[in-house]
Amino acid sequence: FFRPTHSRERLKTTREMLTLVLSYHQVMPTFLDFIFPFGMQEHSQGLYAGGFRAECSLEDPPKELQIHQLGRSGRLLELCYNLKAAENSKSRKNWPWSLRQASVYFSFDVETGRMTWILLEASTNLKKKILSSTGSRGLPETKTFETREKSFAAHLAIHTLICQWAAENWQSFFNFLDDKAQDTTRDLLLKDVETQNTATLEERFLPLLSRPSTQNSVKSSILSFNRKSTSGTLWSSKNLTRKQFQAIPESEQSEQTHQFQERSQANSARKKYHKPPSTAGAPSSYSQDEEKQPEEQVTFKNLQEIQYIEEAIHEARLILKQNVHVFTNLTNFYENLVLEPAWPSNITDSCKGASNTFRRRLQFIIDTHQLHLARSEMMLRLLKDRKSLVEYEVKPCNGRAGHHDVRPGQNISSEYGANDNEHE
Repeated sequence: FFRPTHSRERLKTTREMLTLVLSYHQVMPTFLDFIFPFGMQEHSQGLYAGGFRAECSLEDPPKELQIHQLGRSGRLLELCYNLKAAENSKSRKNWPWSLRQASVYFSFDVETGRMTWILLEASTNLKKKILSSTGSRGLPETKTFETREKSFAAHLAIHTLICQWAAENWQSFFNFLDDKAQDTTRDLLLKDVETQNTATLEERFLPLLSRPSTQNSVKSSILSFNRKSTSGTLWSSKNLTRKQFQAIPESEQSEQTHQFQERSQANSARKKYHKPPSTAGAPSSYSQDEEKQPEEQVTFKNLQEIQYIEEAIHEARLILKQNVHVFTNLTNFYENLVLEPAWPSNITDSCKGASNTFRRRLQFIIDTHQLHLARSEMMLRLLKDRKSLVEYEVKPCNGRAGHHDVRPGQNISSEYGANDNEHE
């Protein structure tokens, strides 16, 4: 077992020691691709590396690999892969999750049943699972290695354990992201949006009517009077020509203008004063003089929070797809292995039950990952729609964004913690 101090630090080993271990166990060279992502790095880059590699040497193995004194016949199964998981972390403020990786190397000697495991991980969680499973109090299928057939069945159970580690916390991780997204955007759906130019037609044209020089021209374009009405009803479904307008008596024009001004003043007064709702049946603590609490202003920080959550979902989706790729290749490798001409048939017959259980459990893990991918896609669509609401609210204040809770050099990552340094 090798591990770093935290996920972006060097492994707790030296180059000479690691070279000695890999050379002694005759590890396949491609395993180096799964070691390099654990190096020191400022930003997390190892999460984007991964895959599955496998080699079989069943017929006429090289003499260099045949070391009988060490129980090595040269007929080997070798495979290595990289998986990622969501684990709890206390290193970041307001973000109790961290995405961590584990690289696995495994070899199995077909004749002697000898196995070699090398595990690199950013924490000790997977190590504890494996040791507890293979110890004296572990599961029967993972702690029995007396014969070649039992060793083969046990290593399938260990592969299953590693895959289950990579799948166990995604439900809680997406629940956290969903809650975070809802807390950030839910109030936007209930927010009252102030519309521009809400003044009524009467309020907009009242100043024009008070000007004698333009009174006649405005009336001729927007007002129409019913000359036969004794109450002087104001209506605007038709426009009068200048000749028809001039034919209206001046007394009727004056009366209509007076009514028009009174209605405009009444509308303005109603907008300035809102009668409180009736208190009948309301709690005793209700006060008519209580003012409505002002709504929290939508700022550029809300947009940053949504962007941060959206990027976290995209990163999780990439990891889920990589894990599904590894699970699928791991299943296909063992399904094709029994078709090899040099593969011992007695192992196939003795481990048929273990092989079926292995494929069934991995298929369940793949299906669970597909469900998480579907859920994350729905969350991205929801965030996209609500992000447009935030942009609509922030856009009018774009020129003054620096005055809304965001200082120069500050970003949302400072709230959650920019570095993922899990000191164990």
